[in-house]
Amino acid sequence: MNVIKQFKDGLNVGLFSFGFLWKHKSLILYLSIPKLIGIIISLTVYNLFFVSPPKVALILHGAMNKVLEKFGGMQHIILLLVEVVTILVTIFATAALTHHVFALLKKRKAGIIRSLQETQKKLKPILIWSVISAIVFFLIHKTDLLAYPHPDSECKLLFAGIAITARVVWSLPFLFVIPLIALQEKPLLKIVKKSPQIIKKMFIQYCGALSWVGLITLLAITPLYLIYPQQLSASGIQHILMATITFSIATAHGILKTVLYKKDLED
Repeated sequence: MNVIKQFKDGLNVGLFSFGFLWKHKSLILYLSIPKLIGIIISLTVYNLFFVSPPKVALILHGAMNKVLEKFGGMQHIILLLVEVVTILVTIFATAALTHHVFALLKKRKAGIIRSLQETQKKLKPILIWSVISAIVFFLIHKTDLLAYPHPDSECKLLFAGIAITARVVWSLPFLFVIPLIALQEKPLLKIVKKSPQIIKKMFIQYCGALSWVGLITLLAITPLYLIYPQQLSASGIQHILMATITFSIATAHGILKTVLYKKDLED
């Protein structure tokens, strides 16, 4: 199969994924509900214990940093644990989404409860992969801080380059680890080895599908900053719309990975 045909197939996969989400709108709940719960908990905890009401805007930024400073060196461990929990919830939700989408694609009986129950059986590999991912992203974040030590300081290109390269080197080869965990009964090590093989085979198609993701994201977000941005921001509508777009795009991305995995099985 030539490159152009593979890219066109990828475009079809991307378009199909958004159509699939439109048909099965409940799929957006997998990634949106855990995220929204996390935001609500964070806002509640920091607002009740650390921040007075007029300073709500600082809750997830300056206030958190000030609180963590009191823990000294322990703050790094706390941040790592928070990273582990956050990634664990995200991976679990993504695996459940993958299971649900795959069942629908295979014309099998599907549902949110059923998918969550099946994903719960894979909790051990999910937990291990969450810890590994959290450590990697924690180190990448520390590299980011070296690249941008202060908001108003110049970017240190060396550390910025290292951080960007690390994200690509980590994310791309292991793109299909979560779908494989959700849909296969193999040991985690074999799954980790299998993912780079799939992305090598499906890379052009993935790029084609991702083109649709990028285009639709651009078309969805641009009007928010062109049509009365101040009024939208002041009313809070902009934040609601941005959250809806973000969750929709993330869900469509999960769907397209599942579709590509199914195509790999059928080839």
